[in-house]
Amino acid sequence: LRMSQQDGLENSEIAEVLGISETTVRTALCKARKNLLEKLMKRNQDIIS
Repeated sequence: LRMSQQDGLENSEIAEVLGISETTVRTALCKARKNLLEKLMKRNQDIIS
C-alpha cells in the first residue's frame, strides 16, 4: 500500500516487480485499505459516538 501511494505505481507495475498477478496485488491493496480504515475507525470511535 505504501509503495503504491508513495511512488504512484500502477497495480500492473507492482505485480511485475514482485512477480505476482495483478489480481493478487489488487486484493492485497484492498485488504490493506480495509485494515487501515478499521484501525482509524477504532481509534476515533469515541469522537464519532
